[in-house]
Amino acid sequence: MERPDIVLVTVDSLRADCVGFLGDDTPATPNMDAVADEANVSTAATTPSSHTRASVPAILTSQYAHRFFNNFLHDVETPTIAQRLSEVGYSTAAFHSNPLLSRHFGYDQGFDTFSDGLRYVERTRLPETATRLYSKLIRLLRRFPYQPAETITRQAIDWLSEHQARGPKFLWVHYMDPHGPYALNRDQGYIDKLRSERLWHKAVSEPESVTTDEVKRLREAYHKEIEHTDRELAPLFDAIETYTDAVCTVLTGDHGEEFREHGEFTHMPKLYEEVTRVPFVLDLPHDDEVQTPEPISSLDIVPTLVGQMDDVSVASFEGVDLTAPEVNRTVVISETNPDSGDPLVGLRNEQYKYIAGGPEPELYDLEADPVEKTNLVNSGHEAESELERLLTAHLNEHDFEGGDKLAETAAEMNTEMQGRLEDLGYL
Repeated sequence: MERPDIVLVTVDSLRADCVGFLGDDTPATPNMDAVADEANVSTAATTPSSHTRASVPAILTSQYAHRFFNNFLHDVETPTIAQRLSEVGYSTAAFHSNPLLSRHFGYDQGFDTFSDGLRYVERTRLPETATRLYSKLIRLLRRFPYQPAETITRQAIDWLSEHQARGPKFLWVHYMDPHGPYALNRDQGYIDKLRSERLWHKAVSEPESVTTDEVKRLREAYHKEIEHTDRELAPLFDAIETYTDAVCTVLTGDHGEEFREHGEFTHMPKLYEEVTRVPFVLDLPHDDEVQTPEPISSLDIVPTLVGQMDDVSVASFEGVDLTAPEVNRTVVISETNPDSGDPLVGLRNEQYKYIAGGPEPELYDLEADPVEKTNLVNSGHEAESELERLLTAHLNEHDFEGGDKLAETAAEMNTEMQGRLEDLGYL
């Protein structure tokens, strides 16, 4: 079987109902919509976790998110898709600027080219005080706490053009623009930076004090960031068509984003739809119709991509190959880890979601109650016993630990890393 080129596009904090091909009253996303319209699969998927630090490594390895609550990627022996493809001769590259996905945590493994946007100011060999001041100055002067979409797209296009004739390629790009702080008005430059950061930090730290008008402004700013990302995807999609032949393309979000639907903002450790439901587009080199199961998990991405080849190991995946003749799965699983207490685990089938680990179990009928406000637990609903049984089996099969290794090891990180994580609300 010919080895196809593979492109994985992940967008931080991109919820499913905020792209045109999945929502009604949404931001304008004509470029995502165009790819979805031509793809073999264009739907919504359930992401492995509510936050990047557990969701992305789970996606890249097709392992459950709980393996990364108290482990970083380099602590887990399971290879990523980049490592699997590199072993069979792929040229590999990644471009992003999320510090959680940096070489500091092992995300460069398997990549020939890896750009994570970090400057590593410690290499200046300045005294510690000067290094801290230098790092803080850089952060203050930066318009955004990440590299904007146009920068990521330009880097990716340059790499694709340079590697057009160099055999099979794997490219991963991760866009940060829909992640807070959202730009309220990009045209106002540095003044907007201060206003945007002030409102976003208020929403994160004092959600109950955010006014209705401020919620509207935050949501509108988030929508604009999605539209900005979509515009910058256009030249990337053009380059993929120009510089690749047979190509598998996946477009998805690593998690969603909350706007006080359940009391808070951003993507706190919860498992409601606004945080765990993301767009999912799968475009394969052939036009065959793909009969995908419902529901779909982001854990299915890697098994599906490597399933297009004969010589790449498909062992030890928790997800499934969506192009397989038969997929015998009725539920998908999300997991998250609050700062204290037990992890939360959610099971979702086509109609119902069951969440356990919080103060009390929760059961929602997603068809009758898509906003998850009416808890059906202990109402005698027939779905409860079956989902509870499946969740108990999942808990018995896997070792779960609460807590968060990131918070526990933050003091050991270098100045730049600490600062970047703080700017994005991770610390």
